[in-house]
Amino acid sequence: MTKLQDKIALKDFSPVGYNPREIAPEAFEGLKASIREFTSTVQGWDAANGLRMVGTITVNVNGKRIIGGHQRIRALRELGQDWIHRDDVTWVEIEPDSPKEKALCVTLNNQEIAGQFTADLDFLLSDIRVEMPAFDDLGLGLLEADLAGGLEDGIRNSPDRANKADDPKELADVWFTLGEYRFEVERGQYLQWQEALRQSAGFAAADCVKELRRRLGL
Repeated sequence: MTKLQDKIALKDFSPVGYNPREIAPEAFEGLKASIREFTSTVQGWDAANGLRMVGTITVNVNGKRIIGGHQRIRALRELGQDWIHRDDVTWVEIEPDSPKEKALCVTLNNQEIAGQFTADLDFLLSDIRVEMPAFDDLGLGLLEADLAGGLEDGIRNSPDRANKADDPKELADVWFTLGEYRFEVERGQYLQWQEALRQSAGFAAADCVKELRRRLGL
């Protein structure tokens, strides 16, 4: 059972008025599903005692202002829980409404410094879909759809392609990343490689990458 002193009432927190993030309804459903799904993975925690976070929210001790985690707090409420475990909160001490507090809020949500997915993501998602029934509930299907859209549309931001005509063949190429190597592949060829790899190496991402490295002599 959760001890009373481990619970912090959600009503004690205040959202900052300048939070620059929003979330689409389908993505929010995925967020709620992820909290339900991964609560049981928190070490030493019995999911029967309530919902937990696998990543902390960030709160300013000055006014208990939420700097990062607005949507997760909202998700907890919609899931019927009015408290958060004290270990799921990272406390910071910053002057409220100061440039530093605002900068931290933006930094915690800045996708530009979070890195980007490589071509390995396609294999990884395939592996997860086969093994995990909650794939679509977790919003991973949305990510898969984005990836498929990227392949369909092509990657058009290569500097040496900026002035090329809108030839479908020109625009259909895929930027393929493998370790430190990055090269351009025609989309049809990429999809053929993908299917051939799956036929010979299976759907496990690590096995597919290993096989591709072997074929490329890397």
